[in-house]
Amino acid sequence: MSFISVLAASLLATQPAPNTAAAAQAYLDRAYPADGPGVSAIIVDDGEIVFKGAAGMADMEAGTPLTGDSKHWIGSITKQFSAAMIVKLVEEGALSYTDPLSKFLPDYPGGDLITVHQLLNHTSGVQSYTSIPGWMMNPKNTSQDLTTAELIAEFSGLDPVSRPGETWSYNNSGYVLVGAVIEAVTGQPWHEAIRTRLLEPAGINDILYSEDGADLLANGYTRGGDGVEPARDFSPTIPHAAGALIGDVEALAKWYDALFDGRIVSEAGLARMTTWTRTYDGETENYGYALAEDDLLGRDGIGHGGGIFGFNTASTYYPGEDLFIAVFANSDAAVTRPSIASARLAALALGEPFAMYDEVEFDAAELEGWTGVYAWDEEDEVILKIEDDKPVLVTASGRPLQFKAAGDGIYFRDPSASVAWFRLSSDRAARKTLEWHDGEGAKILLRTGDVPEGPEAYVLSDAEREAWVGRYRFPIGIFTVAQNADGEMTGQLEGQGPVPFVPTSATEATADAVGARLVFDVEDGKAKTVKILQGGAELMGERIEE
Repeated sequence: MSFISVLAASLLATQPAPNTAAAAQAYLDRAYPADGPGVSAIIVDDGEIVFKGAAGMADMEAGTPLTGDSKHWIGSITKQFSAAMIVKLVEEGALSYTDPLSKFLPDYPGGDLITVHQLLNHTSGVQSYTSIPGWMMNPKNTSQDLTTAELIAEFSGLDPVSRPGETWSYNNSGYVLVGAVIEAVTGQPWHEAIRTRLLEPAGINDILYSEDGADLLANGYTRGGDGVEPARDFSPTIPHAAGALIGDVEALAKWYDALFDGRIVSEAGLARMTTWTRTYDGETENYGYALAEDDLLGRDGIGHGGGIFGFNTASTYYPGEDLFIAVFANSDAAVTRPSIASARLAALALGEPFAMYDEVEFDAAELEGWTGVYAWDEEDEVILKIEDDKPVLVTASGRPLQFKAAGDGIYFRDPSASVAWFRLSSDRAARKTLEWHDGEGAKILLRTGDVPEGPEAYVLSDAEREAWVGRYRFPIGIFTVAQNADGEMTGQLEGQGPVPFVPTSATEATADAVGARLVFDVEDGKAKTVKILQGGAELMGERIEE
């Protein structure tokens, strides 16, 4: 599982492969507007850069375009560096994975029950400060410069969300504590330890603590009430060892090369970082020490992404192919998610590019005789139907997914958020089939019956959608309800990415991704308030009249 080490010596001399480079650039130009925020991206295959490029603007006001060398906040990819620093210190004999947190922070409540290992793999049970209602939305919190001790004080007194080791829950506080352990052991600020002990010995000079490289950053943007606007400024002391590094895509390629080639930690240390987590309750999470499973088209992938005010990032290494992809967006609401762009670039480099289609007008007559149940096996079936004059696939979980028509029996999801598409055809026995394609490959589902009678997923009318769309003021920040290009409804709390939700009636919806329910109070064709019920809590937001 080696990322070819010649990369470090050949990066600057490498010339892009014309076909891959041209196709990759054409895709980015299609996925991101030339005059708005965009991305920097890289493809490294067998130790050679086959593409490094960009699309969109680094500074919209000045008209400065992004380049492949533009620097971005990398957000939670920072955790990889922090985790590797701990692994390096363990290998040097400075600490142990089983050491209790209390060894380094004697006054931390319950620290004698939390191990370094549990901090690294998100099983510590500590309350994540970024989940404290309203905390991240308050500029007074995010703009202040806090010491490590002061930041820890913001969450150390909160009740734990679970017992240490019991459950897996992504946790930014855990990595602030990782940073504190690094500082206690090395006597250096966490980022200085990473720079001097990991990066400089590996010849990596373009991954920086954000305070040191602030003047090199592309501008970060977000989506506001009037469209794209500058993202909020914040202190790098707030994301800390969980997210405060910046860099460019080539620098991150060098990092992955060094990490997977044994020049950062040992082979055993890397194996530790890529061993998936098993909790005391018997569940397995495909996440190790800031590295997670990210498979594509039957290839095993390992990577991590990041999100922070104004920026969103994705990175994946495919060991069996010796292929690395990184996509950095200078918007926290990019028109195409970096994870989707990364998957498309990877598929392109693998020689199995995902199809891209243009929408044509949908005629419901096209699906006459084709709607119904399509099944792969007893547990894997979908229902194809027409709802609100649009083709819809209802998944086994009951979630309705809207598709666009491309003609010739082909239907596709919004390419900014998905690579999925399907084709309707008949097999040799004249049986109707649905040929399904997504990031996991392709499969053929056979039509097994008509659309079943009974309760159906609720599809909003255009008027009902319009009644919900708008901005609502909550104690924790501004919450925006919108409809994306695929007709899917989303909710977005300022500073966070959009979350899709599924309507269950003209006034209610569920957001399974975050375990929430939304209730709209609609009067005279417009929602006056929206109530969010989540984890036993209930918050009310009032519409902001524009």
